[in-house]
Amino acid sequence: MIVLRLIALVIVIFLSGWLGLKMAVPPGYASPLWPPAGFALAAMMLWGRKLWPAILIGSMANEFLAGYLANANFTPAVLISFCLISLGSTLQACVGHWLSATLIGPGVPKLDNARQTLLFFSLTGPLSCLIAASVGVCSIIAVDLLPKSQIASAWLNWWVGDSLGVLIVCPLVFCVFALPREIWRARRIQVALPLLATLLALALVFIQVYQAEKIRIQMIFDNQADKIDRLLIEYGNNIIDNALTIKGLYMASNQVTRHQFGLFTQSILERHPEIQALEWLPRVRQDQLSQFESTVQAEGYPHFKVVEQTIDGSLRAVENRAEYFPITFVEPMKGNERAIVKSGVQALIKRRSGLCFLLQCHP
Repeated sequence: MIVLRLIALVIVIFLSGWLGLKMAVPPGYASPLWPPAGFALAAMMLWGRKLWPAILIGSMANEFLAGYLANANFTPAVLISFCLISLGSTLQACVGHWLSATLIGPGVPKLDNARQTLLFFSLTGPLSCLIAASVGVCSIIAVDLLPKSQIASAWLNWWVGDSLGVLIVCPLVFCVFALPREIWRARRIQVALPLLATLLALALVFIQVYQAEKIRIQMIFDNQADKIDRLLIEYGNNIIDNALTIKGLYMASNQVTRHQFGLFTQSILERHPEIQALEWLPRVRQDQLSQFESTVQAEGYPHFKVVEQTIDGSLRAVENRAEYFPITFVEPMKGNERAIVKSGVQALIKRRSGLCFLLQCHP
């Protein structure tokens, strides 16, 4: 009999946890109504503390389900947090059972007077439910799954969900299984039906809130995506306009020096900080390569030569190709030394095919 009760309790906790997770409002983790807390306490009140393994296993199954639905990575730290949360839920049921047995009496209290009813629901609901909320939130914080800005709301949501689960589910279970039957059977209409109606109303409200919150989050995402899209288009157009402006400079002048290029592009870079670098890549045909090297050598790099960078990053003699595109000028120089580095100068060269080369020279 005990084995069947253990199996049944695991199944009930898992299924009710699945329903509870359906009511969790994003981006929160805890459900505003957590029926497993009520089923766990009610089972322990009815059949004793020997059912704690079923509460632990059922809680662990709920944690894996929550992690799966949240697409979480089941790292060792996350698995440890699952264990701690499950232990917190189990401890909460045990403490609630102990408080009731110590301050009210063993077994299921009859709840036939205001004092006993108030004491029972205060001890097993708001008071004992502090345990799972505190252990659960601390466990999530420990594995860095909860932003600091959401700690207070997550803890409150967790505590309220467990408390409502105890206050609503426990009386419903007592009406079906508690002894003496004649007392609890008479309460099925007066107690169970109003509680079932309350539970249904809460579920409908939570579903509506979930849908509204989901729509709100989607609207925020769409607005941010549209803003980013407009910014990218604007940045792209600015880059194209600036490239055409530099093209106009070279069309208006037969020869542009490195100093002139720096002065011309300085104002562009100041107006558009999103631009990382502006470069000038002249097309150099194979028959012009020697003359190009001689020109650079005449600028103060007598040992300048064109070499090729291999896949592993080493340099070798350049292969014969129809044309090359060396990065001759680059502004700003700071942060873009990989393109042109003085003192053993290296200048990155690109082809239309996307291959990259290096110009290396030694002054």
